[in-house]
Amino acid sequence: MNFSTQDVLRVSLLVIAISHANRGLADEARIGLSESEKRGGWQMLFDGKSTEGWRNYKSDKISDGWVVKDGLLERVGKGAGDIVTTEQYENFELSL
Repeated sequence: MNFSTQDVLRVSLLVIAISHANRGLADEARIGLSESEKRGGWQMLFDGKSTEGWRNYKSDKISDGWVVKDGLLERVGKGAGDIVTTEQYENFELSL
């Protein structure tokens, strides 16, 4: 199954919106993968420390309008633009 760029963009924006809405839960959440998940080939899309793995839509890099703060990816200021993952994924499961 192939996902269009718009599908990836929509999911990425949903993840960001939900992350922002659950800001108070960020400290309580388990960040990272269990050993079982790692053995199963799971990958984290966001490490809570950097913007690595993300880029602006139709760009090679992510703009300065996106920062990592308190373990969350935040949009700061106008003109940050939409972001997508640098990799393309055929299958994924969203877990928040």
